[in-house]
Amino acid sequence: MQTTNEASLLERIARLERHNSRFRLAMTFAIGSIFLGLLIGATFPAQKTIEAQGFVLVDQSGKHRAELGMLPDGSGVRLALLDEKGVSRLQLNTNNQDAGISLIENGELRASLNARSGKHVMLLIQKEKFDDKRNQMAFGYMDDGAPKIFINDADAKTILLQP
Repeated sequence: MQTTNEASLLERIARLERHNSRFRLAMTFAIGSIFLGLLIGATFPAQKTIEAQGFVLVDQSGKHRAELGMLPDGSGVRLALLDEKGVSRLQLNTNNQDAGISLIENGELRASLNARSGKHVMLLIQKEKFDDKRNQMAFGYMDDGAPKIFINDADAKTILLQP
């Protein structure tokens, strides 16, 4: 009877050793996999920037509502906020010489604030389309640092110029 118990006990010990050996192998593989995953994750950090030449924000129906991209001549950057018809209403522009904000109504410039790097700052207010034949008023500091105010009539004739 004792030999049967010894044989049974030896068989159980052998089974436990095989099981323990498989368990150690599985744990070594699992720990190695975790370590390898951490190592690969540390090697390839998550992207924190997105690079593109432009971005378009669309509403639920797919219409363009904002655009961020380069100026057409490639000299700077433009952010345009668009109305429900896709027409620009507010623009921010910048390049290596100027930065400006433009307010637009029905496709026509109504007011703008522009600053030239190291030079002048000018606020321009338009009643009509911006060209040389429409009413306009502006004030700001010129390149020489002197303040200036001017108002033109509908024929582009200056009716007020200070100083």
